[in-house]
Amino acid sequence: MASARPGRGGIQYVAPSETEQFLAPQPIEDSCGIRRAQAVELRRLGVETIGQLALVPPATALRILGHPARLLQERARGIDRRTILPGRAPEPVRVRADFSRDVLDGLQPRAAALQLVTDLAARLRTRSQAARTVTVTVRMADQKDLSKSRRLPAASAHSDDLLGGSQPGRDRALRSPCRAARSNPCGSRRG
Repeated sequence: MASARPGRGGIQYVAPSETEQFLAPQPIEDSCGIRRAQAVELRRLGVETIGQLALVPPATALRILGHPARLLQERARGIDRRTILPGRAPEPVRVRADFSRDVLDGLQPRAAALQLVTDLAARLRTRSQAARTVTVTVRMADQKDLSKSRRLPAASAHSDDLLGGSQPGRDRALRSPCRAARSNPCGSRRG
């Protein structure tokens, strides 16, 4: 949850002694394991924050949340018994299209970009990953690279999200400089 709310320098650190303080004002929907219907019912009863969920009597929580009530209330108090397995951050996923000669027609790079995004989304789903940042690099005829990165509102492995969602967004994302020699990679990093 803290990683979704970056602090200074893009990193949010919550000390163990500050966990309950950090969780208390967060919306009930942000609590890990709370389904939408449960959040609606909790809000109807006046429980709007994770801190308020921690204070609900256990019998009431059981009636509203069912079997996972105890677990959800523990998490609301900052107690999470799940095992954390340390590991490396996943490598960036990259896809690439090369053209054998300079491309003057904008349709060919646009078609290639659409195919790259489709390939990228499929690769991310195969690896059970999602992209938070998408970077497109175009190598110009003079061998200079032009890069543009875009941070997505939420991590995704869906083509429409990676491309920009709406049709106007897609068209904007696919406009390419006229003399692109190569389209060089459309990459993503999990962020």
